[in-house]
Amino acid sequence: MKKIISAIFMALAIIASSSCSKQEVDGSEAQTISVKENNLKIPAKGGEGTIEFVTESPIEVTVDKDWCQVSVKDNVATVTAPANESYESRYATVTVKSGDAKSDFTVQQFGFYSTGFNPSGINASHKAVSFDFPYEYDETITASADVDWITVTVTENNLNVAIAENTIKGTPADMSRSGNVEWKLGHDSGVISVVQNNLSYMSVDANWTVRYGGIKDYEGEQAAYIYNDVADPALSGKYSIYYVSKSEFTESGLEMDDFAIEVADAVRKEIMNIVELYNQFGYPVEFSTFLYEDSDYEVFDPMDAGDYIAFAIGFTDDGAATGHYAYSDFTVTSGGGSAEGYDAWLGDWTVTRGSATDTWKISTLEKGTSYTITGIEGQSFPVTATYDSATKGIEVRAQDGLGTVSTQKYGECTVGLFGGWGESSFATGKYVIFTGTISGSTAKLAAGHVSFSDGSSYDLERVQFVAATADGKYLTISKDKTPLPTTLTKKGGSGDNPGGGGSDAYKKWLGNWSINAGAFDIALTQKVADKTINMKGWQMDQDFFEPAEVTFDSESGSIVLYGNDDEPIADNVDIGASEGACNLYYVGKFIHTDGKEYYITSGGNGAYDVATGTLQSDGSVKFTGNSFQLQGGGDFTYNRMELIAVPISDPDGGVYTFKSKPDEFPLTGVKSGTTSVKTMSLDKTKGTWVKVDRNSFRTISANGPFEFCTPYKALPEVSHLLGKRIVVK
Repeated sequence: MKKIISAIFMALAIIASSSCSKQEVDGSEAQTISVKENNLKIPAKGGEGTIEFVTESPIEVTVDKDWCQVSVKDNVATVTAPANESYESRYATVTVKSGDAKSDFTVQQFGFYSTGFNPSGINASHKAVSFDFPYEYDETITASADVDWITVTVTENNLNVAIAENTIKGTPADMSRSGNVEWKLGHDSGVISVVQNNLSYMSVDANWTVRYGGIKDYEGEQAAYIYNDVADPALSGKYSIYYVSKSEFTESGLEMDDFAIEVADAVRKEIMNIVELYNQFGYPVEFSTFLYEDSDYEVFDPMDAGDYIAFAIGFTDDGAATGHYAYSDFTVTSGGGSAEGYDAWLGDWTVTRGSATDTWKISTLEKGTSYTITGIEGQSFPVTATYDSATKGIEVRAQDGLGTVSTQKYGECTVGLFGGWGESSFATGKYVIFTGTISGSTAKLAAGHVSFSDGSSYDLERVQFVAATADGKYLTISKDKTPLPTTLTKKGGSGDNPGGGGSDAYKKWLGNWSINAGAFDIALTQKVADKTINMKGWQMDQDFFEPAEVTFDSESGSIVLYGNDDEPIADNVDIGASEGACNLYYVGKFIHTDGKEYYITSGGNGAYDVATGTLQSDGSVKFTGNSFQLQGGGDFTYNRMELIAVPISDPDGGVYTFKSKPDEFPLTGVKSGTTSVKTMSLDKTKGTWVKVDRNSFRTISANGPFEFCTPYKALPEVSHLLGKRIVVK
């Protein structure tokens, strides 16, 4: 961008010099003002510009704006200006008189433009290390650290932050040191927070030998045993037993002493959770109830095949880590859960919710143990599901703190997933919302059950997101909720592109359409009859990525086009961007009250409806932009739907759009026997994109009816499996 701007400025300077270098005034006594040098362009940070004249008479110079001052010495006029705090350029006119001659010259002071510099915070081990933060801007960054163990070095287009080795021995209450690096670049400024671990207070205790004992029977169930052999019970204090996947340690990049701190924190939280549940049931227990002192063992749900690390972690009776620990590696060649059973759940699944069809994406959270589910109610909130190796099924429990949603009337709300019944009731607390079993490409979700302190109980009828307001009210996010029980169909299985079927109203949409007299063509093909349609060709020829999904409204016979900057329609696409490969998305666009066009981002809230297509009486189609509210206020209507490309290496930086834009809504189309949606190589798209910055985006206010719902506190349900350790009901 810097090179482009510099080139533009040079061109403007040449034009200004050629058009203003000589001014003549008619008359017998006319004087000529000749310009020897003209440099009236001032940077945004402030400075001065000059004009040097060659004239036979003294010169008189004035300026028409009070944000700059002008002075004259000999035949040189100097214009000075402070920093321009705006992102827009500003202009002033300098009037020069010499005898009877008079000329006007334009002073331009550039506005600041975003540097795009947004360094992340630093979390480092106790070892010495340095981090580079490159940038591209026509000024040099300034930076300073507030502690002496951080050294800041500025070179051309790079900020280096060097951290000295930390020799401080940590404690459970003091595990790290922190500092800040303040920086300023152009109009942007910020702070890089630096956290460096102290030397670990954890050390291996040779008094303990922890080992994996294999799969054995435990009270009629198969369980994995991990033992800790203690040489002298009076020497090292009490401990708990735990295990983690070896990949967790490898991916952490930590030394084992530092990683043991994270393991100790995980164990402490799990035991505290168990203590809370037992006390809620009226069984008074303490943290120390779950600790051992002599040689003992712990039982866990059987692990899947893989590599693991067993730990013995020392604790005091009140749950503080003592710094003692032991560990050992072990490998499970076959366990209670098979990789095949776990992997069967991974992928995209469709589920019907009222008139909508959602796609649930199930991905790995912890291999063989848990998943992340996105797409429930069409939202991107990450829901955690656990894998049951015995049944090869899944279990989803009520969970809170999944994210936030912004509403016009109630402000920022915290989102959780719960089970509901009746007209508007749902249950808070810890309980199972649903369990799932799988058979081929179909999965059945069975409803959970909740009980209350007054003796009442209910079978759950739906799974739903609920948003909690700051003043304690509860709102539903979507009009239609996912029913229980229900069925999931895996994409690519029998439920995807089944072929045939569908109502006459649905079939009328299938085929090829020429939009706005051939501006572009789209091809609509069946996805799930009477529910969804595959669309290719919007804005450009395409076959190198998956078609976009549009929904069919069986009541109105219309279709709805969606934007979504959370789920790409194409991954890892080379469009020729300097940042490397990009992900492609469809997004909505609108005209703001300032007269400028902006793109829409959902702010992490998933898909949003951009336009509605309706069939006309003559068989043509009309696409109309839908209305929406901006986060922070304002009602607007989409005027376009565009394809954008977001660099994978810098998703928060600028994005790319096609130089040629689709026409504005409303768009009309007619059915055609053929389509120009054809094979296009990726190479043909290179050079057809233009970069825009993130200032061109605005955030949409979350969709939803936001109707009030009624919470009830369910009694906690203690499962056989809590976290990783087995707890008897």
